[in-house]
Amino acid sequence: MTWGSSCVLNLKRFALREFEMHVTAIDKFKRDEWEVHDLPSLLTEEPIIGDCRNDEVLLRAGIEECRAIVIVTSNESVNIETAIALEGSTRKCG
Repeated sequence: MTWGSSCVLNLKRFALREFEMHVTAIDKFKRDEWEVHDLPSLLTEEPIIGDCRNDEVLLRAGIEECRAIVIVTSNESVNIETAIALEGSTRKCG
């Protein structure tokens, strides 16, 4: 199981029932199959297709409204670049 799938599954599994948790995913490609069978049902909406380092993609994902962000890709450089893009995007929003 990939880290991203595992994170979504565990976020939903361990979230306290009194707190509503919205989980949005960004993926580079549309997937026909998921490692976690019901993963799409755990998401707030269909995964956003695009590059998570792109400001427009991040804004479509609703970063201006989120309290926390988990960046989980298979590439550490992409994770760092996404964090830098998030810093820039949140400054534009606020």
